[in-house]
Formats: sequence, C-alpha cells, structure tokens
Amino acid sequence: MKSYVEATFGPWDDESQRQYFDQAFASVPHEIVGASGVDVGFWSVVREPERLVLRKIYLLPEFQRRGIGSALLRRLIEDSEVSHLPIELRYLIVNPVASLYERFGFRKAKVEPPHVYVRRAL
Repeated sequence: MKSYVEATFGPWDDESQRQYFDQAFASVPHEIVGASGVDVGFWSVVREPERLVLRKIYLLPEFQRRGIGSALLRRLIEDSEVSHLPIELRYLIVNPVASLYERFGFRKAKVEPPHVYVRRAL
C-alpha cells in the first residue's frame, strides 16, 4: 500500500503510518491470511446489522495476483448470501483494484476523494 499512500497523501512517514495502523488494529478485528502454511497477509470484515463491511485485504506483494484475494472475496460473498447482507467497502482512487471488485459484482456507490465506495447488493 505504500505506493498508493504516497500517491494519495504524499511522502511516507513511518511514525504516522504506525499510529494509523495501531488505531486501525485496535478498532476492528483482523484475521491473518495463510496459504500453504505461510502467513501471507491479513484481512478485516465487520458485520453490522444491515451490511458486511470489508475493511481491509492486505497481502504481501509476493502473494498478490495468485488468487488469494479472490478466494477471500468468494468466502465473503458466500457469507453475504447466507446472512442476506450486502457488502460494502472503500479503496483509494489510485489503487487499481477496481476491476477485481467489478468482476465480483461490486458497483460504484460514490466517489469521495481520495476514496471510491463500492457495494455488492444481494
């Protein structure tokens, strides 16, 4: 995410990023993502009464574009269908992830720079 953060907010600052992540980790549950017995990243999903919110999917660069993120999205979509809750998320405008979410049925709800908000209805 470093390149996207820098493109959006300017030069990387380790201390401010550490503070941001400390707060983000404390506020919602996170789950370590593993593949073949190796920790490859983490993700966070929050279940609210009227929706599921995908807060984060972060995979180490060497494990990106291997289908892991797609597998996580399929798991979340199954949960959405069973629980009858739509899924919502946001991502930075500069992040090229839009096509992935579109393939999984997410549609743009709004753009509020620096974020794009998308939703997958039932």
